[in-house]
Amino acid sequence: MKQRNFPWLSSVPKPRDADLHHVGMCKTFSDAIAVSLHLSGDAITAARVANHLGVSSAFLSQLKKGTKKSVPKWLIEPFCWATGTNLLKQFFELEDAKAFLKRQKTPREQISAIVYSMKKAA
Repeated sequence: MKQRNFPWLSSVPKPRDADLHHVGMCKTFSDAIAVSLHLSGDAITAARVANHLGVSSAFLSQLKKGTKKSVPKWLIEPFCWATGTNLLKQFFELEDAKAFLKRQKTPREQISAIVYSMKKAA
């Protein structure tokens, strides 16, 4: 796997968390990518984000349109920094939590899993 280096990360502000209501409104990762790019405003174009990430504009466009079936894990954090929002990262965290809860068999197991997760995070 190609080693990726992002020296520009030290020169940009830390990305902000999105409101959880808005995270939940994103149905797919491509929604989260498109919204993140729009939120970054005129200051940074999709082509510039692609350049920062070391990927082609076509690749980023395919992610945005959903024609690529997955987002490489290495891309999530730098993408958030490049766009200034943690929306994509939060989207994947929400999807992971939903998948975890679906694996629980009963409502009691779901509640226990949530409580355990919250205590572990504290």
